[in-house]
Amino acid sequence: RWALIPAVAGILVVFLLAGLTLVGAGLWLAGPRGAQAATLMDVTGKVEVASAGRWRVVSNGDQVRSGMRVRTGPAASATLVFFEGSRTTLGPNSDVDLSRVDGDWGKVLRVVITQNTGKTSNSVVPLRGNSSAFILYTPTGAASVHGTSFRVDVDGKGASRFAVDAGKVLVTNDVSEVFVSSGQMADVTSGEFLASPSYQFTLQGEREPNQGADWVVSGVQFQVTSETEIQGDPAVGEVVQVEGHVLEGSAWVADSIEPASESDTQATFSGTLEAIDGENWLVGTQIVLVNQLTDVADGLTLGTPVRV
Repeated sequence: RWALIPAVAGILVVFLLAGLTLVGAGLWLAGPRGAQAATLMDVTGKVEVASAGRWRVVSNGDQVRSGMRVRTGPAASATLVFFEGSRTTLGPNSDVDLSRVDGDWGKVLRVVITQNTGKTSNSVVPLRGNSSAFILYTPTGAASVHGTSFRVDVDGKGASRFAVDAGKVLVTNDVSEVFVSSGQMADVTSGEFLASPSYQFTLQGEREPNQGADWVVSGVQFQVTSETEIQGDPAVGEVVQVEGHVLEGSAWVADSIEPASESDTQATFSGTLEAIDGENWLVGTQIVLVNQLTDVADGLTLGTPVRV
């Protein structure tokens, strides 16, 4: 009997090591901690998550996984934070399906989101590895990215708009595709070839008296159409925030106008650097003053898309 004890102990050690090896292999195959879920942060207002058809209210720190659905109320918002740092922020009245949320070692991220309605802002850390993917579908199109910041707006009819703040996004629909670069946006509908992307602008300042049919904010003139979303009835002298796009010709068209949360006056716009005449630079159709106070990036040449 005493002679058998070392043999039995050895067999137990072998089984123990084999078990630990299997557990370790399982943990390795499962991927890094948190890769199979996104954490909800900056939750404000009523935010709900559906799993197996049942809705529940969520708060900061809750996790959502593949197959779940997230929606926000009229004055609500929430940010989905993925394990390697990428983020998707849902604005009010937004509804998204998380078709896939997972990842792997080496900060490999695989995310597929279907945005049904509302607005999202997406900040994607540069993806690593050939198996990484971040794809956002809408009822009319899709965006595929590998590291960029972009916004998506889906209206009540399912039409979608993709706007890129940094990097480049491949936007597709059922008949065509187009690359949208930093400072550009693209409207997407089903069954129609995608038009060339438009440049964007934002304004914040006091509304001034109209110039004919055009609105004026802080000296900048733009068009307001039947498709422009206007919150309330902004009066002359009221501080507003305007977002819009620049038509291929020269017209600036407002997409949305809403009361500004701050009284600061500011403006940004994007366009192609068309000409340089001393301190006068032509960006798109706008002449801007460039002097010793201007912070100018290196390597700007004529024909370069820039943001002012």
